[in-house]
Order: sequence, then C-alpha cells, then structure tokens
Amino acid sequence: MASNEPVTNGLKPLTPKALKFCELVAKGQRVSEAYCNSYEVQYNTKKASIHAAAGRLMGDPRVRRQIERLKEKDAAAVFQQAVGLRQWTLDRLKDEATDKENPPAARVTALGLLARASRLIESGSQQSVNVNVATVNRSASEIERELLDRLASLTTDSHAENDAVDGEILPAEPGDDDADPT
Repeated sequence: MASNEPVTNGLKPLTPKALKFCELVAKGQRVSEAYCNSYEVQYNTKKASIHAAAGRLMGDPRVRRQIERLKEKDAAAVFQQAVGLRQWTLDRLKDEATDKENPPAARVTALGLLARASRLIESGSQQSVNVNVATVNRSASEIERELLDRLASLTTDSHAENDAVDGEILPAEPGDDDADPT
C-alpha cells in the first residue's frame, strides 16, 4: 500500500510498513508498540533499539502528516456517525409520537423527548418556552357545549351518565338497573 502523498521535494512515499505504523499510532497504539507490530521486530531486539527506531520514524514529517490525516479522517467518521445516530433517533421519536397505535402516554413521552432533543424544552431548573396564542372569540355557552361534547365522547361507561354536570343530574337511560332514584 503506497502513500497517497505525491513525491514532493525529493521525498519518497512512505513504505507499506511505515503506513501501517501510521495507522496503528493514529488508532492510539504507543509508538514503540506500533513500531514492533508494523516492522515485525524480533523478540531479542533491545528496547532501546526499538525506542530509537520508533523515535526516528516519528521524526519523519511525512509520518507525522500521515498520522494527522488519519486522525482527522477518524474524527470526521466519528462525527458523521454521531450525526447519523442523532437523526435516526429523532426520526424514531417522530414515528413513535405520531403512531396512532401507541398508547397516549407513550406518544406524550416521545413528544417530550423529541422536544428536549430539539431543544424546544430546556432541561434543568430554568425552562423557557415561547408560546404563540391565537385569540378566538367564543361565547361561554359555546365553550361549555364543546367541553360537554368532548366529555361525552370520552365517557363510555353507562354509569358516567348519572354523574352531576353543573349541579344537574342527568336522567338514567332505560334499562339501567343501577340508576339512582334520587
């Protein structure tokens, strides 16, 4: 594997062993360990010789440039992966929040997490939410009728029809054995 660095200023491209050394150092191996792994150092080689050879290699400007390029490439890949994961998470939260088959509590939880992730709601002790309110002119009786209609649509239990609404007792349905005669 040859370096993708062109020959400039009379410098030759890095050898395949030197490129492997650069890869190992860029991935976090110690310099002397990377030297041993890329140059297949014998077991009886003195540590001082290994350190000296690794130091000479690190002194080569082509090696330092290659290591920096590889580190930047790895950092960019990690960043792209994080961005992709964040987008995937946001997409999944949107799916969960809009899935009509999910229980309402799960949908609300997904919306809350989505709002926090989108920084619509700040976590911590200080929360700041900007809300735009539109004024709609309706009479009290219209609002009362809408609320009663909504309540009626939510109530499925036949016993709920006997509950007091604004102090009135609603009449029992025919055939309701549990109706309170009072």
